[in-house]
Amino acid sequence: MDKDIADFLWRLKRISASLGAAIANHDFADAHAEAGRLADTIEYYEKTHPDHTV
Repeated sequence: MDKDIADFLWRLKRISASLGAAIANHDFADAHAEAGRLADTIEYYEKTHPDHTV
C-alpha cells in the first residue's frame, strides 16, 4: 500500500475513534472539533493527491 494512503487511512481511523468517543461521552464541543479535523484531513488529501478521489 502507498505510504501516503496508509497514513491517510491511519489518520481517518484515529479521528473516527476520537469522534465516536466524544459522541459517546456527550462531549459535543469535542465531537464538533473532531468532525472539523476529519473534514480538514480529507480536504488536505484531496488537494495533495488530485489523481485520487476520496
